[in-house]
Amino acid sequence: MSTGGRTRPRQYSWMRMCCPRRTGCSGEAPAESQASGLPGIDAVRSACVKHDGAGPHLSEVRDYGAAMPSYRVELQIADVRPGHHPASVVPIAAGAAGEEAHVDKPQLIVQDGLPWAVIRFSIDRTGRPDEDRRACDIAAHVERTVTKVADVSRTRLTRRVHGEWVIVPG
Repeated sequence: MSTGGRTRPRQYSWMRMCCPRRTGCSGEAPAESQASGLPGIDAVRSACVKHDGAGPHLSEVRDYGAAMPSYRVELQIADVRPGHHPASVVPIAAGAAGEEAHVDKPQLIVQDGLPWAVIRFSIDRTGRPDEDRRACDIAAHVERTVTKVADVSRTRLTRRVHGEWVIVPG
């Protein structure tokens, strides 16, 4: 679904649950969805409960700009050091990133016949320059940690920008 050349993020199921028609509230949110403990969801839910049906309300409470910045650190693994198992590289890299950020999706991929440990992570929004510096620090920490168990021949850090992965300089 696109609007004016910009792709809108997928509507989350809890938003559909609160207001299935997107144009007015159908009443109270289901009891099992109350007090979720998830940030931002309860604010949307309370807006649904209080909504009087006078018009659309999801656009009033939804903030697309509040998404957490998403990054990927990609490490090309040349060889595993003696005494370490190849399967341990990705969990070690994910653990190192997890010390500083929320790890979304660690995986091992093979690109052009070479193994890459790919760790996707997100950090708190603080402003683009600060976020990129923090992501560079996290990538350096992941690389230092992984070099204790494997030889890393290349490292890339990318940021998700408008649906594409863009290399972060630094």
